[in-house]
Amino acid sequence: MPKLPLIQPVILSGGAGTRLWPVSCRHFPKQFLALPVDSQYSLLQQTALRIAEKCFAPPIVLCNEVHRFVVAEHLRAIALKPSCIVLEPEGRNTAPAAAIAALLTLPEVVLLVMPSDHVILYKDCFYTAVTQAVAAVVQQGRIVTFGITPRQPETGYGYIRYGAGWRELPGVYEVEQFVEKPDLITAQQFLAEGGYLWNSGLFAFRASHYLEELDRFQPGITTACRAALQDMSRDCEFYHLSSQQFCTVPSVSIDHAIMQHTKHAAVVPVEMGWSDVGSWSTLWEIGQKDSDGNVLHGNSLAISSHRSYVHSENLFTVVFGVEDLIVIVTANACLVIPRNQSQNISNIFDKGKINFNFQNLSCLHSNYNEKNFNIKNISVQPGEKVFFKEHQYFAEYWIIIHGTARVSRGQKTFLLSTGNFTKILPGMAHTIESNVNEPLQIIDVQLYFTSS
Repeated sequence: MPKLPLIQPVILSGGAGTRLWPVSCRHFPKQFLALPVDSQYSLLQQTALRIAEKCFAPPIVLCNEVHRFVVAEHLRAIALKPSCIVLEPEGRNTAPAAAIAALLTLPEVVLLVMPSDHVILYKDCFYTAVTQAVAAVVQQGRIVTFGITPRQPETGYGYIRYGAGWRELPGVYEVEQFVEKPDLITAQQFLAEGGYLWNSGLFAFRASHYLEELDRFQPGITTACRAALQDMSRDCEFYHLSSQQFCTVPSVSIDHAIMQHTKHAAVVPVEMGWSDVGSWSTLWEIGQKDSDGNVLHGNSLAISSHRSYVHSENLFTVVFGVEDLIVIVTANACLVIPRNQSQNISNIFDKGKINFNFQNLSCLHSNYNEKNFNIKNISVQPGEKVFFKEHQYFAEYWIIIHGTARVSRGQKTFLLSTGNFTKILPGMAHTIESNVNEPLQIIDVQLYFTSS
């Protein structure tokens, strides 16, 4: 990779991942999943490893407060130490998140802002595009986004119409227009006309220039972000933003806040095997297909079926005589939807259709299972109690990441709130229940004893 000025990566890990329900959910969104399914690393880990190069500084990571231990553990597992992990009390979209990162760095630093839940297959192409973008940032003060050549008339992505390039900046083009998620007819027209790119959601800019443009177009964001940082507290690598201040920040994307208005926008078209893994249909597209075009994962079988995606975690699932379906079976739920409708799953959440059926279930989601330790994400629904067997070969640490828990441990019963933890020794009987009218979320770390 050509020599570049030191680049400050900013990893945004605040997405909800509802379009990959039921495998992904609000308390365990898709950036913590190993996708594609046969991947060794979670999407967050893939993003972090992508910038584990000499020209990149340790990343600034922004995430929701309830995910702080999961984020820290995912990074620790790949031996990557972040510059800091900034905890947002509420998600406020990408423009405020980037503003916080810019305020935490020196004015002249070049930021590379990346969502944590994207797949990029071709790292060399990614590095080339970053080189081109940083040249535009340093030489001309551009605010650069990265564009992907459309493969089909996709309605789930924003589009960029690009114009002329610069002779002194190979691979960099003017931005003529941003179009937010068009309808199908408009997307078909864009593909027919040419000259349009999908907006990847990756950006490069100087910290000072970004804040100047944000002050110009969205001054309320920078004012509130400065106040949230001024009143923040620190706990090791965790930076806790002031809830009172940060929750007043308008929820606006970088596209809406700056890119649609600035005169300094530029785009680098790049073919880097990019996908935002935004739907089950996307996973079908990038998955390994059988002779009938089916992608099968887990305990599943397709007979006389075509172009379908079947994912079953435990229950043996058979599809027979179907076409173009998405079938997802987990311990908690089953989803069947036409493949061309998979982008609309999040609409069900918006209409409140899933909350009752899904959130009345308690689940244990195993994140890691190694020789000497096991880490689980435990969800306990309101009014429910989970009983655990006594064990002799491992100790447990329960960390409360959301809600209030009533814990019975041996002869003691006590309450634990968000951010607190307790230790369960071998031989202790223990139960846990949600003590409030909302789901309880726990990280369960089991440490196994081995004989010498």
